[in-house]
Amino acid sequence: TIPYDIKRNEDRLGTDVFTLGYPNNDVTYNKGYISNLKGFDGDTSTFSIFLPANPCNSGGPVFNKAGDVIGILSTREANAQGVTFVIKSKEIFRMLNQWRDTDSAAIGKIEVSSKNNLKAANRDEQIGKLENYVYNVKAYN
Repeated sequence: TIPYDIKRNEDRLGTDVFTLGYPNNDVTYNKGYISNLKGFDGDTSTFSIFLPANPCNSGGPVFNKAGDVIGILSTREANAQGVTFVIKSKEIFRMLNQWRDTDSAAIGKIEVSSKNNLKAANRDEQIGKLENYVYNVKAYN
C-alpha cells in the first residue's frame, strides 16, 4: 500500500508544502508554502505556492507536512520568481470521475484507500518512504 493519502479538502494559506521531483536524474526535494488559494488569474481549480520549481518538476506531487498529496505541480510563473501553480487534488478527483461517467471504457469509480503512515515521521523519514513512489518519466521525440 502507498504510505500517503490524497487529501481532497483544502489546505489553508501559509500551509507548509514540499515536493519531490526529477529536474535531473536524481530525486530532488523542495519546500515552500501555499501563497494563494487560487491560481493564475483567479482560477479556483488551482492554487499558488511559493516554491522555486525547476523545469521538469511539472506533474510531480505536492505534499503537506503530514505527507498527504494535496495537488500536482502544473506550471510556474515565468515573470515572477518562486510562484508555482498546483492543480488541487480534489479537482483531479472531479476530473477523473467525470471522465469515468462519460467514457464507457473507464473502469470502476476512482477511489484511493490508503492509510497515511507518514504523519509521525520527520521530514527526512517521509522523503525516504515517499521517493519510492515518485517517478521520473522521460519523453523522447
